Amino acid sequence: MHIDDVPPEFNVPATKLSYGTLICYQASVCFTKLSVVVLYLRVFTTTRTGRWLLFGVLGFLIALNIASQCLSIFQCHPIKAVWAENPQPDRCIDTIPMFYVSAVSNILVDAFFMLFAIPRILSLRMAKRQKYALLATVAMGGVPIIASIIRCVRVSEILDSNDPTWKSYDRFDAQTPSPSLRSS
Repeated sequence: MHIDDVPPEFNVPATKLSYGTLICYQASVCFTKLSVVVLYLRVFTTTRTGRWLLFGVLGFLIALNIASQCLSIFQCHPIKAVWAENPQPDRCIDTIPMFYVSAVSNILVDAFFMLFAIPRILSLRMAKRQKYALLATVAMGGVPIIASIIRCVRVSEILDSNDPTWKSYDRFDAQTPSPSLRSS
């Protein structure tokens, strides 16, 4: 729906849902990355430098998550001003820069995970077939990088839009049926 067509009674519940989703999303992304760091600490720590790099990433992820969560939760004073019917911009901070910092940081951490694992896998003594399968599995780490870049571009377009409720969803032209509705 276009922003002007959204019934006013939907604004507060939608904003509350968006607020809760943001907090849960950031936590889930952080815990997923922390689990990869812990796995790498267990599997790949043959050198002291490697351990320190992983502990550095662990600390960075924790600090980033704490900062992101604090900025998200306390973006307005009082907190309920986030979903107030008549928002007062002077009571809230701009969270858009945090979105970009978080997105870029997560992309860089995902790239680090791939770059950290590949040389260690190449040095393993195992059958070539197993090694290639393991490298292919690690290379699948490129999928979240691509997804994060696409998400960042899409969210950026939505944030810059004057009609975010319309811009935030893909829609099909009324003249062209969707692929699942076409007859064979």
